[in-house]
Amino acid sequence: MRPQLKRDPLGRYELFVTDWLEVRLQLKPPEQGGRKTPVLPRGGYYKPHFRVSAGSEALGVAFTDGPPEVVADAEATVTVALIYDVDYASLQPGTAFEVLEGLRVIGAGHVVRRWTDERDWHPRASA
Repeated sequence: MRPQLKRDPLGRYELFVTDWLEVRLQLKPPEQGGRKTPVLPRGGYYKPHFRVSAGSEALGVAFTDGPPEVVADAEATVTVALIYDVDYASLQPGTAFEVLEGLRVIGAGHVVRRWTDERDWHPRASA
């Protein structure tokens, strides 16, 4: 089953997701092309792309949980939702990826685990 788009009670769109990843990542510092501000992973508002190798498809994700913020040069473990109806098969445990904002590579990481059942989710991944 792939993600489905539905309206929430206030008439906004809410994305329902069937697959999640726990990933370990590190963001580049601004002087190396990274972000100037921290990433706030909780709540699903930060939506970068992951790319497994140069030239491969950029795969959209939504950060849903983790430490309160992820700063440059610090490693963090976060939970991401796979939010589009595309093939995410390349993102399996052990797979390395780049974190993209548009065409800019702002970090890198690897997949720790993947699951489809919400009951397998462990909230508040550690920093």
